Amino acid sequence: MPSMFETGYLRIATIQGAPVRIHWTVVAGAVMFAGLRFAPAAWVAFVLLVLVHELGHAALVLRYRLDVVSIDVHGFGGVCRWEGISTTWQRAVIAWGGVLAQLALLLVTEGIVLATGAPTSALASDLVYVFTVTNVWLLLINLMPVPPLDGASAWTLLRAWKEGRGVRDRLAAARQHLRRIEMTEKYGAKLTQDDEERLRKLLEDTTRQKR
Repeated sequence: MPSMFETGYLRIATIQGAPVRIHWTVVAGAVMFAGLRFAPAAWVAFVLLVLVHELGHAALVLRYRLDVVSIDVHGFGGVCRWEGISTTWQRAVIAWGGVLAQLALLLVTEGIVLATGAPTSALASDLVYVFTVTNVWLLLINLMPVPPLDGASAWTLLRAWKEGRGVRDRLAAARQHLRRIEMTEKYGAKLTQDDEERLRKLLEDTTRQKR
């Protein structure tokens, strides 16, 4: 029997063949989000905010030449499904994609308000409120380092950078030893057992770190 989120989607667009879909539960989610009041602008803004977040993830997935499977918006938020062989660094950067997209939306909204003045209608006020105040709150919640929130992967960025730096240092050292081997063979000398052991260890460590 299919789960609730395997059926009931409406495809609204595609991105390189991947469907962008809205689930029927988004109606209930938007109404709950607006405090059970009749606020069409707030409902639409909620859906757009979630969609922008997921498109931010998708943009970085495509940036790393990985495959977007689908972008779904439902009553509890959204998800960007993707697949492909990726590094710890890439997964962390992709996790930041949603937050960066939200920040971009926040800055654009603030810029429009500064240029045109405060909204004068209830509809415009709801849009601005969701794209600014609600946006910031959801952004902060999303960055909590707790699965399945983005923060669980996003905050591994520094560790991934350090690991990548360690791999680069080991590769540089290994290349230096390889050049030493080439020079040694060129002049007919023999590589010491200590050099051979050190080179073997460097290559093993580098291979293990790259997995």
